[in-house]
Amino acid sequence: MSSFVFGLGVAGESVVRALRERGESVFVSDDYLTEHHRELATQVGATLVDPADNQAMVEAMQTCTRLVPAPGVPESHAIVASARLSGVEIVSEIELAYVWEQGRLPAPRPMVGVTGTDGKTTTTLMAAAILKQAGHRAEAVGNTELPLIAALSSDADAFVVECSSFRLAATHRFRCVASAWLNIAPDHLDWHVDYDSYRTAKAKMWANLRSGDVAIAPTDDPQILQNAADCAGRVVT
Repeated sequence: MSSFVFGLGVAGESVVRALRERGESVFVSDDYLTEHHRELATQVGATLVDPADNQAMVEAMQTCTRLVPAPGVPESHAIVASARLSGVEIVSEIELAYVWEQGRLPAPRPMVGVTGTDGKTTTTLMAAAILKQAGHRAEAVGNTELPLIAALSSDADAFVVECSSFRLAATHRFRCVASAWLNIAPDHLDWHVDYDSYRTAKAKMWANLRSGDVAIAPTDDPQILQNAADCAGRVVT
């Protein structure tokens, strides 16, 4: 398996390190390469690709089997278009972490999800505090200072994942046993191609729910309520 990680901020660097720890070959790049990025590539044994070298970028994309774009890389970015053109799977950091966690023995740890235009961080931290008060070793992860993929090696017994639309957009199997969609308003339209894309990304949080899972929806948004009604989980308002 070979991955191309584009965007080397906190989440991107965590993904690179996690992939290399699992023995995967990794290509790395960023719109603005820095000396730190070069040091990271050398340190972990990843192949650094200059974004200005079109031929190198194309060859890297044709070689890899997976693109993991950082949350800050918009869906309209050329690297995303290149992956789609090449038939390369596009996955986000939380998707990759989720898939890995499902293989954990003796069992994967449960995840709670929080999305919404406003209030995600506050609610994520509050949910983690509730779980800790109940005696769980819970970690607040995702769109926080700690990416989910970096928390997999911790002794946590549960994760509360702040699910931004950037992270949800490139999920396919990601699932939480309980998840709240707080609200939605036009936002991040410099990242998404339009408002429908933004809403569709948010709705992915409930795409894979099972009958025993819980979807928490606000009573004052008919569209979110409809998304909740269409999912397989139990709806709580």
